Amino acid sequence: MKKLLLLVMSILIVGGQAVAEKPKRELKKGDKKGVEKELLEAKAEKVVVEEPEPVVTEECLANASLFATSYKQKDFAGAYDPWLLVYENCPNANRAIYTYGEKILEWKISNEQDPVKKEALKAMSVELYDKWIKYKADNVYPKGRILGRKACTYIAYNEDSKVNAYDWLKESIDLQGVNSELNALQQFVIVSYEKYKSDKSFAEQFINDYLVVSEITDTRSKNPEEKNKAAYAQVKNNSDALFLASGVADCATLDTIFGQKVDENATNVDYLNSILTCYRRLRCNESPIFFKASEFAHKISPTAESANGCAEMSYKNGQYDDAIAYYEEAVNLSSDALQKADYQFKMAQICSKMNRYAKAREYARQALANNPNDGRPYLLIGNLYAQSKIYDDATLQKTVYWVAVDKFEQAKRVDPENCAEDANRMINTYRKYFPSKEEVFMHPDLQHGQTFRVEGWIGENTVCR
Repeated sequence: MKKLLLLVMSILIVGGQAVAEKPKRELKKGDKKGVEKELLEAKAEKVVVEEPEPVVTEECLANASLFATSYKQKDFAGAYDPWLLVYENCPNANRAIYTYGEKILEWKISNEQDPVKKEALKAMSVELYDKWIKYKADNVYPKGRILGRKACTYIAYNEDSKVNAYDWLKESIDLQGVNSELNALQQFVIVSYEKYKSDKSFAEQFINDYLVVSEITDTRSKNPEEKNKAAYAQVKNNSDALFLASGVADCATLDTIFGQKVDENATNVDYLNSILTCYRRLRCNESPIFFKASEFAHKISPTAESANGCAEMSYKNGQYDDAIAYYEEAVNLSSDALQKADYQFKMAQICSKMNRYAKAREYARQALANNPNDGRPYLLIGNLYAQSKIYDDATLQKTVYWVAVDKFEQAKRVDPENCAEDANRMINTYRKYFPSKEEVFMHPDLQHGQTFRVEGWIGENTVCR
């Protein structure tokens, strides 16, 4: 009886397990959803164990104080051992582990004679930045800034394989933007160029990388509150020189790179605008690719840049009224006074070409209002006056040369560096046509030193001479 009872119980237990156990489903061939579901369920069952935060002990704090004191006294030899203990055992103790550690390791590497140990120290100097990001990245030293330093340190010790630092530099500058450090910006262009040299298909990315650095350094060098204006300007000049020497910086190469891609990205306004910026900076504004990109971009999201491109395309095609309309749109879309002035001066030039003198002067004056230090609008107005037929009387007609020379003189005063040579040539040309003493004798209102108003569309006062 006892044996029978045990047998029944064992059957019930086994049977219960059989009922409770979920039978495995056989997956049919190609049953992808079932496979994915089981994989997800399996992953969900895994427990992720986070690495515990290192404990900052009293010993760590004591060593941190020791290395900091030695560091401040520039005793890097005395700082190294306590620094290493803190770095290895409590890397989360404080930020000085990394800000001081850069210099301490740099000293250690430069003084190490054993080649094997030296290489190990170099590897540690790069690893330092990974720990810095993990334990002590903050608002002052965010990940992007630390990555830039990591890349530059790597390059300093691995000149022959500097291209390996490209991804770090790119991520650094993507994260930091206008706040990128000088050395990271300079090295980014150099490393990008090295990649282009070994792989010509990298040309487009190299151009984009250069443009990013150029934009940042240009912004920083023109900021009146920037303490390192000269240094950012120097990095920009170095980047420009490298880019121009690269062989990729010509209009034909740009057309080869971007020709097909403009059509492929006809609805990608960000990509199109980046192309426009590139062409403008390289002064390739007459390229058909530039015009096409401008037209596509302008249809999607009009900007001053795209309107300018459409204006230049229209001008090249002899569609002057369309060009003026696009330039007007560019002026309205721009928030930059100097850029507005440039568009307005171009409209003045077009109207001059069309013999619309009064309108040309109007645009020239608008340009001067936005950029009073540009002498070109004064030169243009002076030439308009000199070409104008105002009086039937031959002597009175010569008074237009007085007001013309007034404008040439103004051009020379406000913009001597760019306009003095042209202004002087025009002054010498038109002075020959001033009314002679004999001619003035017959016109008492033209006596030397008197104020005279030139009539007609000019309508300006001048001084008889």
